[in-house]
Parts: sequence; structure tokens; C-alpha cells
Amino acid sequence: MAMHSVRSPIRAAIAALLILVPTAAHAQDAAAEPPVLLPGDEAVDGRRIAPGTTELRLLVSQNGQVQQLATITEQIREVEVEGRAALERVQIVRMPMGVATDTVVVLRETLAPVRHRSHNPQRVMALDFAGAKITGTITPASGAVQPIDVELDGPVFDSNPLDLVVRALPLAEGYAVSIPLYLHEAGGKFQVVARVTGSEAVDLGDGATEDAWVVDVEAAGQSSRFWISKTSREMLRQGSSPAPGVELEIVR
Repeated sequence: MAMHSVRSPIRAAIAALLILVPTAAHAQDAAAEPPVLLPGDEAVDGRRIAPGTTELRLLVSQNGQVQQLATITEQIREVEVEGRAALERVQIVRMPMGVATDTVVVLRETLAPVRHRSHNPQRVMALDFAGAKITGTITPASGAVQPIDVELDGPVFDSNPLDLVVRALPLAEGYAVSIPLYLHEAGGKFQVVARVTGSEAVDLGDGATEDAWVVDVEAAGQSSRFWISKTSREMLRQGSSPAPGVELEIVR
């Protein structure tokens, strides 16, 4: 399962935002098999996700030097899909090589996926979710339209708004869950494990801090780390280390 081709424009910008290199602690934790979380599970409470607009920066640190790779504008708003309350998230990533935009729609309460539209200089993709069935198209910048028609063995979450799903969980010390995701570039369905590994006070600047749950998200021996506010459930920080001595972060 190739986790380095995640289609989110944020993750496409650095190819490794979702997944970090493994650590010894991750290997030890992997022995415990957490319960599987499916769309519709009452553990997911989409009311924990507040609408709003957030400006973020994508940074890389190497040999003590920090460089900004991209700026990210993320907007979440409430919409309606066939009479049902939903959330729409738009992510706009501005990079030196161009602009990428991802738009996802999920049901308001459960965050079950409805649709995903993605545009970047390399390709255009459209996905529609209906339980275990996923249909759509992917069109390379210099190629023919490729149809997508997949019937899985059960419902899954869309990989792009994985962070929203994690933020909507009943996070607490020791909490862990296995989440089935769909990623076209990775060949379809795969599982990630989200584990609360501790809590930290995150520096917000100007001397302000906020208590956050530290959540490691693991797949195929690799992991990423989220810092999620205990009060607002906002993502305060994301981090990854795709190579020794290289750190990638999304910060406010």
C-alpha cells in the first residue's frame, strides 16, 4: 500500500504529510488490535467540528534551517445534501509549482463521505461515495478520462478528511481505533490506526498555549502525528519526519 501518493493537495505537496517514519514506541503499540470504526458509528460526532476558515503554513526543517513550502487556506461550512445536513471542506494549497484545490463533502453527524473533487496541475479527480460503492473519474493533465467504479466489502471513510474523523472521536488517554479509508492512488481500501499517545501544551504564539491531545496515526509501519485541541477540537499542528533529520509541519 503506497501511502506516499495521498491525493489531498496538502499531502501531495510534500508526499508524506499523512505518514511518518516508524518509531520503537509505535512498534510496541501495534501489538494491541483496536476496534474498527465504520461510517455511522456513534463514536464519531461531527458536531465536534466547527465551521470556519483557517490559514496554515507548510514548513520543512532540515539541518536547523526552516523553509516555508506552501500556504494553505482551509474553509469548512455547513451545507445540505438531499435534505441531510453536511459539511463541505475546501482546501486551497498555494505552492511555487501552482495551486491545488480539494473539496470534500461529508454528512454532518457521522462524517460519512458523500463526494470528493480535486484539482491540481497534474490531474482532475471526481469521486462519489454511496456506502461501499465508489464511482467517479480521474483525468490526467495530458491523458484520457479514466473511470472509477469500485465495490468494496463494506463502507469506508474518504482518506482526505481523515483528520476531521480523528478530531470528531471521543479522544482520551489510551483511546485507539482502526479506521478503514479509501484512496484511489493506493489501490483502494486500507486501514489506519489512530492512537492517543499523550497530551501537550501547544505554543500558539505571543505566549499563549493550548492543551492538546497527541494522536499518532499509523499505517503499514509508518505514522503521522496530530495535535488536537482538547476544547475546540481544532487541529493545532501536524507533523511528520519523512527522512532522518527532516521535519515537516503544518502550523497556524
